[in-house]
Amino acid sequence: MATTIDTVLEDARVLNGVARKHSGKLVDVGVTEDELTGLETLINEAGEKDTEQKQAQNDVRAKTQGQNDAMARSSACIRKVQTAAKAVFLKDKGTLKEFHVGGKPPATVKAMSTELAYMKEIAGKYKSQLATRGIKDADITSFDTCASDLTTANVEQENARRLQVAATSARDKAIENLKDAMYRLRKSAEIQFVDDESVLNEFKTIVVRRSARKANGQPQPAAPVEAPK
Repeated sequence: MATTIDTVLEDARVLNGVARKHSGKLVDVGVTEDELTGLETLINEAGEKDTEQKQAQNDVRAKTQGQNDAMARSSACIRKVQTAAKAVFLKDKGTLKEFHVGGKPPATVKAMSTELAYMKEIAGKYKSQLATRGIKDADITSFDTCASDLTTANVEQENARRLQVAATSARDKAIENLKDAMYRLRKSAEIQFVDDESVLNEFKTIVVRRSARKANGQPQPAAPVEAPK
C-alpha cells in the first residue's frame, strides 16, 4: 500500500509540473490557476495524511510491544509464585493444582487479568508456606501492579489502533481526492492537446511511461529519494 501511495504522490508532483508548464493553453479548457493551486494543496494534504498514517502505524507497533511486555511481566509474576509452590508442596498435587501448576499460561489480556487476581488470592491463602521459599508480601502485591500495568498497556494499544484506523481512512480519502483531480486535469489535457501527441505524452502517468520503458528494454530512472520524515 505504501509503495502505491508514494507512486501516486510522485505522479501527482510530476503532473503538477507539466500542467504548470502548459498552463497557458490549459486555461482554454477550463483549467484555472485556482485548479492548479488546488492540485498542489491536495498533493500536500495527501502527503501529510500519509505521514500521519505511518506515524499512527508506528505507534500501534510501539503500544503493542508495550502490551506484550506487560503480558511477559505478568507471566513472570505468576511463574515465581508457582515455582515456590512446587518447592513447598512438592508432591501435593491437589495444592499444586490450586496454583495452576502444569496449566496453560493465559494467552489474552482478559485471561491474564483474571489469572493475576486469582493467583494473588491463592498466594495470600498460602502466604506463610510460600514465605519459607522467599515469597514476600511485595511478591503478592506485585500481582496488583502487573494487573494495573496490563490494563494501562491494553487501553493504550486499543486507543492507538483506533487512531490508526482513523488516520488510514483520512489518508485514503485524501488520496482519492488527489486522484480525482489528476484524472480531471488529464482529461482536460486530452481535449486541448488532442492533435499533439508529444505534449499528451507528457501528461501520461509515470506508471505508464515506466512500463513502456521496461517493455522496450530501456532502463528506468531511479525513483527520487524523499527526505526522512
